[in-house]
Amino acid sequence: MAYNGGMLWVLLPLAVLALFIAWARAKVGGLREGVLIGAGVWGAVLVVITEALSLVKSITWGGLVTAWVVAGVVAWFGFVLARQKPKSVEATTRGDRLDAVSKILIACLAGFAGVLLCIALVAPPNTWDAMTYHMGRVIHWAQNHSVAHYPTNILRQVHLNPGAEFVILHFQILTNGDRFANLPQWLAMVGSVVGVSLIAARLGAGIAGQVVAAIACATLPMGIFQSTSAQNDYVAAFWLVCLAWGVLEFIQQPVGKRLTRLTYYVGLVLGLAMLTKATAYLFAVPLCLWYGIHVLRTRASQWWRHVGVVAAMVIVLNAGHGWRNYGVFGSPLGPKEEVGQYSNAAMGPWLLASNVLRSLALHANTAPNGLQRPVTNLVAKAHSIAGLDPHDPRTTLSDTYFGVEEQPNHEDSAGNGLHLMVILVSLALLLRRGGVLRGRNIAMVIVVAGGFLLFCGYLRWQPWHSRLHLPLFVLASPLVGSAWSNRPRLGRLLCATLVLAGMYPLFFNFSRPIVSENSIFRIARSEMFYLTRRDVREGHVQLADYARRRGCLRIGMMIGANEWEYPLWAMLNESRVDGPYKFDHVNVTNATRDLPGGEHLDPKSPECITSMQVREASEIYGKAKRPGS
Repeated sequence: MAYNGGMLWVLLPLAVLALFIAWARAKVGGLREGVLIGAGVWGAVLVVITEALSLVKSITWGGLVTAWVVAGVVAWFGFVLARQKPKSVEATTRGDRLDAVSKILIACLAGFAGVLLCIALVAPPNTWDAMTYHMGRVIHWAQNHSVAHYPTNILRQVHLNPGAEFVILHFQILTNGDRFANLPQWLAMVGSVVGVSLIAARLGAGIAGQVVAAIACATLPMGIFQSTSAQNDYVAAFWLVCLAWGVLEFIQQPVGKRLTRLTYYVGLVLGLAMLTKATAYLFAVPLCLWYGIHVLRTRASQWWRHVGVVAAMVIVLNAGHGWRNYGVFGSPLGPKEEVGQYSNAAMGPWLLASNVLRSLALHANTAPNGLQRPVTNLVAKAHSIAGLDPHDPRTTLSDTYFGVEEQPNHEDSAGNGLHLMVILVSLALLLRRGGVLRGRNIAMVIVVAGGFLLFCGYLRWQPWHSRLHLPLFVLASPLVGSAWSNRPRLGRLLCATLVLAGMYPLFFNFSRPIVSENSIFRIARSEMFYLTRRDVREGHVQLADYARRRGCLRIGMMIGANEWEYPLWAMLNESRVDGPYKFDHVNVTNATRDLPGGEHLDPKSPECITSMQVREASEIYGKAKRPGS
């Protein structure tokens, strides 16, 4: 079926999401619990729809509409049936009352979310990774009607975890454009704020502490930047929040129960997290160990069943992408040459300490002309005293060198310095507290710290690692709420400070600014694609003009592994999925070269641009390099 999408069609999957949330709320009795459970079910349904339609090359407007209508009918009947049965658990917040200050703080949260939603809808996706592979893979999937691998010079487009881009793909096809490409990250931010407040409640925080946790999460500078982008870090963070809540909820169950719905839920959200981003593998390990140890202690005879169910859910959700990777690269994780370049070439306590120190230093990038250079010099001096190299190639990504970036309002390099200090103070407060719930707080501390140590121990240091730390800061937010729950006045002062500090990243986003001569409300949407790379635009303009003059409707591109493909496609097709121009990569020399796709292009045909012409245009704006490289 042809694309008949309009912007209102985005309401179809969102309406199904709302129905799943209503169904979950009717079963468990709490709105926040309903949000986490309903979102998990919706995410799994989206993956199943994508993989099923892909098998028959039916990822089209008609195919998606049909699938979501069917899912909506099922969700509606589930909601109706759930309302007729008694609730299975009590709502966490029953009996709590919001005071006036808490209501004001929640209004601030709503204001933040509203402004960020406006930015996400007005500005197009324009961050580095979105332009090279996040959105690039979406346009290839859309034109192929399938998420099968295809010939590409940008291997990240096919082998990296596709969960977040599956959501973008649905929105893009249903609405026939990229207006909602930033929406998944925004939805993940809202869901994470809801989730961390619920986790704080499970850690023993009262309503005031739950509000503190929500504020701490919502005002993360990196989170504010990411919530209006087409990247995937916040989506991964949300699924990890769901996993943390699922584990905590499972621990509270009576020991006599065997397999429960929560067992399936833990496997479900773990699978979604792993499908979204590879760093979730590391961050989820402590949570999985916590879950596994609890099962061994309380349900030893049923341990294998619990592990089997969780593993089965993970495998089912990741089987499609893993099988495609295995068929092309011989590994479900992707090409060894690409995956291997990110892992440390050597390990040891001193090298781990180096990565920990350098990673923490990145969060000094919190204000213009601030602590960036002094902290860089201090860390370098510490390495010199210890006899270490701050640029050690064994633990540093190739072609990069240690240093704190000096652009605090960019989503690739912004730090969460203030929040890091708040978290450290909160941990000190928690260690002084006693009480029944102290054990869960310490367990959450181990979850966050363990995830960070695994991250530093396995991955080479990169200048943009502060972006990858986002899930850890989100998971640490409930600890902040728990620590300040019994200190209401200081907690309110802390919230006011974080809200005021959050105004800078909210209004002065380098990629999507509100207050600037390049404000998203002052310049054309087509120009916003190039706000962070103006040097790229001229080459794309010349190439687009050439394609129009030649009448080239199918374009073969021979580009490097890190060049901007999506904005050229958007310029030619005016961001419409059903645009006349089709893109394929040609002269591919990697493992994807024999896949169906670009080999059908004849470089001498007047109906397409040859790879050499693309290369000449590419030379106009030069080879792309990541920030900090």
